[in-house]
Amino acid sequence: MVCAFFRSGHSVHLRRQGFIAVAVFLFYLWNKNNAKSEYVDGNNIDVTTSSLDEAIVIPWFQKYNITDIDWDPRDVCWGQHSSESATQQFHPRVEEVCPYLNADYGKELVATHLQFGKPTTGKGCVVILAQNKLHTEYGRDSRKGLMKTIERFYQHYNDRQGDDLIILHEGDFDLESQNQVIQGRAEISFLEVSGENWEVYPPSIRNDDPKKWRSHEGVGYRKMIRFFFVRIWPLLRSIGYKWVMRLDDDSFLFNDIPYNIFGFMEYYGVEYAYRNIAREDGWTGPLMYDFTKKFVLEKNDGSHGWLTETCIDPDIRRYSLFNCGQIYGFYNNFFVADIDRFLMPDVQKFIQHVDDSGYVFTQRWGDLTLSSIATMIFIDKSKFHHFVGWGYGHNSGKPTELGWGVFQIGCAANNQQLELKEALALYLNWTDGKEYRSGDLVNINGLMTLIGPRGMYPSSTMRYIIC
Repeated sequence: MVCAFFRSGHSVHLRRQGFIAVAVFLFYLWNKNNAKSEYVDGNNIDVTTSSLDEAIVIPWFQKYNITDIDWDPRDVCWGQHSSESATQQFHPRVEEVCPYLNADYGKELVATHLQFGKPTTGKGCVVILAQNKLHTEYGRDSRKGLMKTIERFYQHYNDRQGDDLIILHEGDFDLESQNQVIQGRAEISFLEVSGENWEVYPPSIRNDDPKKWRSHEGVGYRKMIRFFFVRIWPLLRSIGYKWVMRLDDDSFLFNDIPYNIFGFMEYYGVEYAYRNIAREDGWTGPLMYDFTKKFVLEKNDGSHGWLTETCIDPDIRRYSLFNCGQIYGFYNNFFVADIDRFLMPDVQKFIQHVDDSGYVFTQRWGDLTLSSIATMIFIDKSKFHHFVGWGYGHNSGKPTELGWGVFQIGCAANNQQLELKEALALYLNWTDGKEYRSGDLVNINGLMTLIGPRGMYPSSTMRYIIC
C-alpha cells in the first residue's frame, strides 16, 4: 500500500519534498563531518599548503587581516575575456561559484580615456528611495545616511556629470526637509510614490491579514519590492527618462567614476549593469521554480535565455531547487538599466504575470530574485556588464558594524589596501589597526571586497554577496 501510494500521481509533491529533505540532511552530515578539516568551511584556501592549485576549493573566501594581504586583486582585472584570462588562472574553479563573468575592465578604461559624456539617445537619472526618520531595526538615522550618500555621490560623480538625482519617498519629506537635502543643487528633486506606484496588488489580497503572509517584513517593505520590480519602469519613462541607476540611502561611492555611466551604457549597448551577485535563498523555494518554469513553458514558448546556465541539467523542464540550487541574483541596491528594455512586451509579460499572482506580498518574493530571473530570461548575456573599476559600498546594518553589507575597492585604485582602510574608518569608524571582525575579505574580478559575515544572523536567509 505504501509503495502504491508513492507511485500515485498524488504523491509527486511529497516525493519532491522528500528528495529535498534527504539532500539537506546529507549536506548537514557532510558539513558536520568536515567541520574540523583543513578548510575553514569548505570554501577557503588552506594557507599552510605550499601549492595553491592543491589548496584551492573556492579560492576567494579566505579570511584576512588587512595587514596580512600579500596579493594584489587587481592582477585579476586584466584579460578577463580571453580564454587564458587572469581570472581563470588565479581562480581555476571560478565558474563553480561565480558563473557570470560579465566584467570587462578594458571597457571602463576606454570610457575613462575617452571621457564618455551623457548619452544622446535619452536621458538618465539616479534614484534613491529614502526615509526621513530613524531606522528602528538598525539603530541608524536614515536621513543622515542619505546625506552622506549624496555627499559622496556628488564628490565622486555628479559634481562633474550633473545627472538628475530623484529622491523617492512616501511623503515624509516636507518642503523644509527637501530644501535641507537639496542645498541648492539643481539636479536634485523629490518625488512622492503613491497611488498605483505604492499599493498592495492585486486588489484581491488587499483585505488579507498581512500577519498571515510569509516572513516578518511589513507591508511597506513589500510595496518597495513591487516598486523596484514592477512600477519603476513606467513611472520613470512617463517623466522622460530612458536610463536609471539605483542607489540606496546606505550606498556609498569610494572613488571617482571618471565617465558618465549612462553614456557608458549607450556606447556599449549594455541593457543591465550590476556590481555584485548574491543568493537570496529564503524565498526561492519550490513554488518560485515551478511558477517560473510554468511561465516559460506555457507563456514564453519554452524560451528561457540563460536562466538554467548554473543548473546540473539545463533543460528548462528540470528547472527546480533540487537541480539548480539557489538562484544567483544580481544584488540590486545598485544597478543601471535601460528602461525601454524593461518596458518591452516580453519582459512586461513576465512582470505582469508575477504582479497578478500577488506573491510579492503573500510570499515576500524579492525584487533581487525576480529582477534577476527576468533579466536572465529576456536580456542577452552580452548586454550585461559588471562594473569593477571604482569603489562602492553598501551597509544595511548598524552604523559601526558591517552587517548586510559590502565594501569594495575598485581596479582603478592606486593602493587598494590603503583605500579600504580609509573607507572603513570613514563609514564604520573602524580604526586603522582594527581587524575585520568576522567579515570575509574576497577577491571578486579584481575588486578588493569585504563582505558582511555570513551567518551573523541565525535566522538570515541570504547567502549574500558571493561574486
